[in-house]
Amino acid sequence: MARAAALLKVAFPVKIRTTEATYDIQFGNVKRPTHWNTSWDYARFESVGHWWADLSERNYGVSLLNDCKYGYDIKDNVLRLSLIKSALVPDPKADQGEHVFTYAAAA
Repeated sequence: MARAAALLKVAFPVKIRTTEATYDIQFGNVKRPTHWNTSWDYARFESVGHWWADLSERNYGVSLLNDCKYGYDIKDNVLRLSLIKSALVPDPKADQGEHVFTYAAAA
């Protein structure tokens, strides 16, 4: 029986308007746009982040913190964290079983 790949994400809609998000990486942080205007933006549908991703305005911001996941996508005013990516290759049984996640949004 064929099995379709699945992607489980958690989403946090926020009332923040900004054109870029900041992601924690190994030796600092990186900024990425929160809009998809070009084919390059569409191809970059997810950004890597180690411990947090941040969406901030001038005087206010929200960060999404986690201890075990590395895939974020932030488009417009929604922060999303990838929890399970059940790929079919190379191991179709890789994500089966119980999963535990720890994450929090902080303002």
